[in-house]
Amino acid sequence: MGIGISTFEPLTSGGVRLVCMSSEGARRARSQLASKLIKGEVVRVPHRPDRIAR
Repeated sequence: MGIGISTFEPLTSGGVRLVCMSSEGARRARSQLASKLIKGEVVRVPHRPDRIAR
């Protein structure tokens, strides 16, 4: 079972904020990506994902 990803938000200091679709997905992502997590606080910018036309 994969991890549902809602969006990636770019961070001004570099890197991205991964937004998962469920808390279980977020837990699994933190576990699998533990060595790549940014420590401490980061500055976020307003982010509004593009809507997908249906």
